[in-house]
Amino acid sequence: MTIRVVIPSRYASTRLPGKPLIDLLGLPMVVRVYQRVVEALPECDCLVALDDRRISQVLDEYQIPWVMTRVDHESGTDRIAEVCRLAGWDQSDIVINVQGDEPLIPKAMLGAFVDFIEAKTSFEMGTISAPVESLSTLQDSNVVKVVTSREGKAIYFSRFGVPFCRDVVPESITLEGYKRHIGVYAYRVDVLSLIAKAPPIDIEMREKLEQLRALWLGVGISVMDWFAQPPHGVDTAEDVKKVISVLKDQKND
Repeated sequence: MTIRVVIPSRYASTRLPGKPLIDLLGLPMVVRVYQRVVEALPECDCLVALDDRRISQVLDEYQIPWVMTRVDHESGTDRIAEVCRLAGWDQSDIVINVQGDEPLIPKAMLGAFVDFIEAKTSFEMGTISAPVESLSTLQDSNVVKVVTSREGKAIYFSRFGVPFCRDVVPESITLEGYKRHIGVYAYRVDVLSLIAKAPPIDIEMREKLEQLRALWLGVGISVMDWFAQPPHGVDTAEDVKKVISVLKDQKND
């Protein structure tokens, strides 16, 4: 199978305008993400899906391939689906979505994810989970939880702490077996097209989780278990400071 990587990069951001071009210790964030992906997955074609010439001008300076997409996409999934159409990729190709605001995404995790995909005899869609490590995380609606089947496929995603323990008070819940969702996805191109063309559904709108649309459509989502939560992405100015601090520490090691 041919595995490709697309990095969605949207210029507009309510909290961080021009987020893809924020300087992270001498490199724009989107450049750092691209370089990290290429280091982790040198055998995979990788490009950036963008919506603003200011991003493409910077990428040209670093000789990074890109595709211009519409500005009105509501999600990275829709943006990647447009890239697949524009590029004319084969319906059986696999596309991995790595968010453009994840400059510290673990390279080992990406490599393991590709191995996970290649080991599947019939692959439709995949994502990653990590253990829930605290009760506060389990109860945090900003952290998405996932329940999987014995075959390792997603049964449900929720912002609620699922599975719910009916006979145990919250303070006494044992965290073993609880999984949090990591927002890295892989899609077979024809499956991605199916998801992107389908209208939003009720449970998706209630939870604000578009992967529920895939489950509702009957798509099998294979879930790779990773041993730890990867570093947080960049959503706020405080996140920028944290990432720069980590990069400085890595540089000095």
